[in-house]
Amino acid sequence: TLRNEMLVMIMETGLSCSRKSPTERVDMKEVVARLKMIPWKASP
Repeated sequence: TLRNEMLVMIMETGLSCSRKSPTERVDMKEVVARLKMIPWKASP
């Protein structure tokens, strides 16, 4: 479902922010771009 896809996108973004090595972590500009791609209003 769309809701599950949204949750997966959020979790993947969170996991990419919490990698052990700082060089492997996503920068905040990328995080914002990913979060903006999530269809927030599509779910009740």
